[in-house]
Amino acid sequence: MTGKFERMQDWLSKQQLPRGFELMKDPEWVAGFVRGMMESAMSGNPSAGLSGMQQADDKESKEKDFKAAVSSVEAEWSEGREYLLLKVPMNGDPDWDTLRVLAKEERLKLEGLPGRKPQIFKLPSPIMPRSTRAVLRGGVLKIRMKKKQAGRYIDISIEDGAD
Repeated sequence: MTGKFERMQDWLSKQQLPRGFELMKDPEWVAGFVRGMMESAMSGNPSAGLSGMQQADDKESKEKDFKAAVSSVEAEWSEGREYLLLKVPMNGDPDWDTLRVLAKEERLKLEGLPGRKPQIFKLPSPIMPRSTRAVLRGGVLKIRMKKKQAGRYIDISIEDGAD
């Protein structure tokens, strides 16, 4: 007779991940997620810490990735409650025809930096791309990105489903 663990392992091995679940292929993320599940289960509150642990781990890794990417282009960044700020020294005259700042919720791409190939930064917090502003002044490109606020619960009305 097989134990619960073996049955679960067998079931998991037969599952296919839906599209967009690439994160599940990262053993470190899976280990952190399982560790968080075990810690919350041991605390007696099954929902305690799962989403918070996941967000904290994601935020820490994103912040490390962002710092590493920023250090590779001699830039500095700061994070406030509402904004991320990235300062990139130009180290030469920019070509206005090729200089571009492209923003997505999770990433920032800089093209046309003097003497550099395009740079992609994985941001430590999601941003609102349309609110991103870039200013080139005194040889420094300053990019200000408004952080996306965490979603709120919305009150949904319940209709009477009587036949």
